[in-house]
Amino acid sequence: MSFLSHIGYALFPLASAGYDGSINSFIHVYVITIPVVTQSIFSLVYFFRGFRKSRDKGYAIIYLIILLLMISSIAAPFVPKNIFGIVERISTYSIVIYTFILSTYFFRN
Repeated sequence: MSFLSHIGYALFPLASAGYDGSINSFIHVYVITIPVVTQSIFSLVYFFRGFRKSRDKGYAIIYLIILLLMISSIAAPFVPKNIFGIVERISTYSIVIYTFILSTYFFRN
Protein backbone atom coordinates (compact mmCIF):
# COMPACT_ATOMS: atom_id res chain seq x y z
CA MET A 1 0.00 0.00 0.00
CA SER A 2 2.68 2.52 1.00
CA PHE A 3 5.01 1.40 -1.78
CA LEU A 4 2.31 1.73 -4.44
CA SER A 5 1.28 5.10 -3.04
CA HIS A 6 4.80 6.48 -2.87
CA ILE A 7 5.94 5.30 -6.29
CA GLY A 8 2.64 5.81 -8.11
CA TYR A 9 1.97 9.32 -6.88
CA ALA A 10 5.58 10.34 -7.52
CA LEU A 11 5.44 9.10 -11.10
CA PHE A 12 1.96 10.50 -11.83
CA PRO A 13 1.37 13.67 -9.79
CA LEU A 14 -1.99 15.38 -9.97
CA ALA A 15 -2.04 18.78 -11.67
CA SER A 16 -2.13 21.76 -9.33
CA ALA A 17 -5.63 22.61 -10.56
CA GLY A 18 -6.88 19.10 -9.75
CA TYR A 19 -8.20 16.58 -12.23
CA ASP A 20 -7.71 18.14 -15.64
CA GLY A 21 -8.52 15.17 -17.88
CA SER A 22 -4.93 14.49 -18.89
CA ILE A 23 -3.51 10.97 -18.97
CA ASN A 24 -1.37 11.83 -15.94
CA SER A 25 -4.45 12.84 -13.94
CA PHE A 26 -6.38 9.79 -15.13
CA ILE A 27 -3.63 7.42 -13.99
CA HIS A 28 -3.28 9.30 -10.69
CA VAL A 29 -6.98 9.08 -9.87
CA TYR A 30 -8.12 5.80 -11.38
CA VAL A 31 -5.05 3.58 -11.65
CA ILE A 32 -3.19 4.57 -8.47
CA THR A 33 -5.78 5.96 -6.05
CA ILE A 34 -8.35 3.18 -6.38
CA PRO A 35 -5.94 0.33 -5.48
CA VAL A 36 -4.34 2.38 -2.68
CA VAL A 37 -7.71 3.17 -1.09
CA THR A 38 -8.94 -0.40 -1.55
CA GLN A 39 -5.79 -1.83 0.05
CA SER A 40 -6.07 0.67 2.90
CA ILE A 41 -9.69 -0.24 3.65
CA PHE A 42 -9.06 -3.98 3.51
CA SER A 43 -5.98 -3.77 5.71
CA LEU A 44 -7.85 -1.65 8.26
CA VAL A 45 -10.69 -4.18 8.34
CA TYR A 46 -8.26 -7.09 8.75
CA PHE A 47 -6.32 -5.38 11.54
CA PHE A 48 -9.56 -4.39 13.26
CA ARG A 49 -10.80 -7.98 13.16
CA GLY A 50 -7.46 -9.33 14.33
CA PHE A 51 -7.04 -6.92 17.23
CA ARG A 52 -10.67 -7.37 18.25
CA LYS A 53 -9.92 -11.01 19.01
CA SER A 54 -6.58 -10.33 20.73
CA ARG A 55 -5.66 -8.92 24.11
CA ASP A 56 -4.97 -5.51 22.53
CA LYS A 57 -8.60 -4.47 22.04
CA GLY A 58 -7.66 -0.78 22.26
CA TYR A 59 -6.02 -1.05 18.86
CA ALA A 60 -9.24 -2.48 17.44
CA ILE A 61 -11.10 0.63 18.55
CA ILE A 62 -8.42 2.90 17.12
CA TYR A 63 -8.50 1.08 13.77
CA LEU A 64 -12.29 1.25 13.67
CA ILE A 65 -12.17 5.01 14.23
CA ILE A 66 -9.53 5.41 11.52
CA LEU A 67 -11.61 3.27 9.15
CA LEU A 68 -14.66 5.45 9.76
CA LEU A 69 -12.60 8.61 9.20
CA MET A 70 -11.23 7.21 5.97
CA ILE A 71 -14.65 6.18 4.72
CA SER A 72 -15.93 9.68 5.54
CA SER A 73 -14.52 10.76 2.19
CA ILE A 74 -17.54 9.08 0.62
CA ALA A 75 -19.48 12.12 1.81
CA ALA A 76 -17.21 14.46 -0.15
CA PRO A 77 -19.53 14.87 -3.17
CA PHE A 78 -22.38 15.87 -0.86
CA VAL A 79 -20.62 18.64 1.08
CA PRO A 80 -20.28 22.24 -0.08
CA LYS A 81 -17.22 22.99 -2.19
CA ASN A 82 -15.77 25.32 0.44
CA ILE A 83 -15.32 22.42 2.91
CA PHE A 84 -14.56 19.69 0.38
CA GLY A 85 -10.85 19.94 1.18
CA ILE A 86 -11.46 19.34 4.87
CA VAL A 87 -13.26 16.06 4.19
CA GLU A 88 -10.47 14.93 1.88
CA ARG A 89 -7.78 15.89 4.40
CA ILE A 90 -9.52 13.94 7.16
CA SER A 91 -9.49 10.87 4.94
CA THR A 92 -5.88 11.35 3.87
CA TYR A 93 -4.50 12.10 7.33
CA SER A 94 -6.34 9.14 8.83
CA ILE A 95 -4.13 6.87 6.72
CA VAL A 96 -1.03 8.69 7.97
CA ILE A 97 -2.20 8.12 11.55
CA TYR A 98 -2.93 4.47 10.71
CA THR A 99 0.58 3.95 9.36
CA PHE A 100 2.11 5.66 12.40
CA ILE A 101 0.13 3.57 14.91
CA LEU A 102 0.83 0.34 13.05
CA SER A 103 4.55 1.16 12.86
CA THR A 104 4.83 1.97 16.54
CA TYR A 105 2.92 -1.17 17.49
CA PHE A 106 5.24 -3.42 15.52
CA PHE A 107 8.32 -1.48 16.68
CA ARG A 108 7.34 -1.99 20.32
CA ASN A 109 6.46 -5.66 19.90
